[in-house]
Amino acid sequence: MRQDLMSVQKAGHAVVKRSGYSEETLAEWSKKSDEEMMDGNKRMWFRMRMAWGQRCSEEGASAPPVPSTTDDPSPTESIYPYYYIYTTQEESLREAALRNRNKDLPEPPLPIAKT
Repeated sequence: MRQDLMSVQKAGHAVVKRSGYSEETLAEWSKKSDEEMMDGNKRMWFRMRMAWGQRCSEEGASAPPVPSTTDDPSPTESIYPYYYIYTTQEESLREAALRNRNKDLPEPPLPIAKT
């Protein structure tokens, strides 16, 4: 996994170069990143979602053009609620009770003592 991440960050250099960063800066970042990943004393925890894909037409034909992107969310997309803002304590407590309604489990039985 570590080597895969090292390869991924090096593969991203071409994209970052187009943003105006120099090759020297990228090489320095890459070196520091590799050192950090190879340091066995550090634990790294992360969660990442990625998707790769290539559209294909019929056999031997080129892929259709990729649609242009837009920053405006479409009406069918829902924006993920990263956080909620409650205006009253009652509203907050009501939502907490709703979230926790099926989470109360009975306590486990006591172990049977052998006599």
